[in-house]
Amino acid sequence: MKSIKQNSPQAVVAIALITAACLTGDSMLYIALPTHWEQAGLDSLWEVGILLSINRFIRLPLTPAIGWAYARIGVRTGVVAAVILTGLLTVGYGLADGFAGWLLLRCLWGVSWTLLRMGAYLMILDCTDEACSGAVFGRYNGLFRLGSLVGMLTGGFIADLWGMPAAAFGFGGIALATLPLVLRYAPTVCVAPKETEPLLQRLRQVNTPAIVRALGSGLLIAAAYQGVVASSLSHLIRSNWGTAVALGFGAVGAASLSGGLQALRWAWEPWLAPWFGRLSDGPRGRRKILGALLVVAAVLLGAVSLQLPLGLWLAAVLGMQVTATALTTIGDAAAADAAQSRARTTVMTLYVMATDIGAALGPFLGYLLAELRGAASMYQAAALWLFALGLWWLSDGFRRRSSVA
Repeated sequence: MKSIKQNSPQAVVAIALITAACLTGDSMLYIALPTHWEQAGLDSLWEVGILLSINRFIRLPLTPAIGWAYARIGVRTGVVAAVILTGLLTVGYGLADGFAGWLLLRCLWGVSWTLLRMGAYLMILDCTDEACSGAVFGRYNGLFRLGSLVGMLTGGFIADLWGMPAAAFGFGGIALATLPLVLRYAPTVCVAPKETEPLLQRLRQVNTPAIVRALGSGLLIAAAYQGVVASSLSHLIRSNWGTAVALGFGAVGAASLSGGLQALRWAWEPWLAPWFGRLSDGPRGRRKILGALLVVAAVLLGAVSLQLPLGLWLAAVLGMQVTATALTTIGDAAAADAAQSRARTTVMTLYVMATDIGAALGPFLGYLLAELRGAASMYQAAALWLFALGLWWLSDGFRRRSSVA
């Protein structure tokens, strides 16, 4: 079994912390902007909705261009540019006044995040191989989501006390402060391999069952968790229990309960994500574990859609969040496995695009379905597509075992 390459543990931790620092400002906006939109110079809440989603749609057409650029400028240049741009944009959140300025900043954040995410994936791919990619991606996913936790928990608090500009300036400074980490660790990994074949030839190279399955998994897992769950859990709580939920210590608002339940995931990921990654690297193999977890996730999503006794429902939500940690980590590792022997930059570019499409389509299709059949139908639909995806992975595992036998 091949081990993680020399110096790669430090490089993976470094790029994870860089990503976390750059994510704090964006995560802060999801808490602070809906309540401080007038201070930001906006005229209505619908403008807030556009600003919080436009970066995802911007990323879709940009991802192929950034993948192409990485094959020419190298990982170090791309990550340095992303960190500088992120720091300046986050500071800009404290200076923007009016919808047009905010719209420009959020579109540029889409560029910056794609640069950073692609650079991180390419760094990690150079640090590992199929034997240990689960553990490495688990370490990366667990650490970088600390940025979401810090941004969400402290961003609203700082904005309430000293205003949103104070939070923006602070998080912008934190992002820029990671530049020494980039300069220290980015040179230890290779630049993205330049792929000289024509585009159609590269697409034919990646048209294999393993790569198609990995891309489909990235899209559907992102649609379920980044799309449906992240955007609608508070809506589901409000639909089933009203604007306030009675817990043992008192009533909690639907938005506060949803935020707390989702923040728990970012709190446990530094420990759980690497564990799931190592588990998938083990003798049982990634395919069986991924397939089984997808089926379990489908059952839990179906349970969350029901109006169960509150204690049982909360347990189902926590279980669902655990499967989100596991599936995101193992799905990333499966994509890395598929990219090891093929056009690496092309595969990871397509994977980033697939997850972005899933994250963007999840809320749109979910809320469209909710209008027709109610909030619970969003989770039931996500359960169905994850169940089907799980059967796809399990059937592949059974076929491989039969062929070996």
